[in-house]
Amino acid sequence: MQIVRANKFRLYPSAKQKQILHEIFGSSRFVFNQVLGMIQNKEFGQVKIKQNKVVSRIPAQTELINSLTQIKENHQFLYSRPNDLLQSSLSDLHAACKKFYKG
Repeated sequence: MQIVRANKFRLYPSAKQKQILHEIFGSSRFVFNQVLGMIQNKEFGQVKIKQNKVVSRIPAQTELINSLTQIKENHQFLYSRPNDLLQSSLSDLHAACKKFYKG
């Protein structure tokens, strides 16, 4: 029998830290929704699946991350955000799309 132990920690960020976290989370959500809209508008192409149904093509993860450059050009405020967090939200989007279209 394996014993699993866990610790819980509560963080109390300052007002400035709360503002920074709010901006970062908002930017990640913005990028996620922008690229999701691009997928839904079939900007990455489309494919046929079962019963001749045409759906959006699931772009590769690198394609999603490369689209971040295009989004940053149109929305300058994203340049001040950590790039790895924005790319992480696109990785989450890619995983969600794969799971959604798999079924």
